[in-house]
Amino acid sequence: MLRAAACAVPSTLGEDDIKVCIVPAAPEAPPTARNLFDFFKDNLPYYAVPRYVEVRESLPTTAATDRVQKHLLRAEGLTDRTWDLEAMGLVVDRAARR
Repeated sequence: MLRAAACAVPSTLGEDDIKVCIVPAAPEAPPTARNLFDFFKDNLPYYAVPRYVEVRESLPTTAATDRVQKHLLRAEGLTDRTWDLEAMGLVVDRAARR
């Protein structure tokens, strides 16, 4: 089962950027940045496409309810494992925005 959580990270422009943390269903075949970007672009409005993506082994959860503790993800911010899709040139073209 795939698990994912989105959280805000501070932006240099003043507003927050979106970071998505993903735990792949098949850890032996993790998704690529391009595959994830294409999925986001095809299934989300352009303003919801995350700038940052992090593929992880697990998400921090509560013991009792197994809910993701997003405040811990926000506190981590950007790490050395975080992909910056914008820096990789993966942005939604202005003409393709819907």
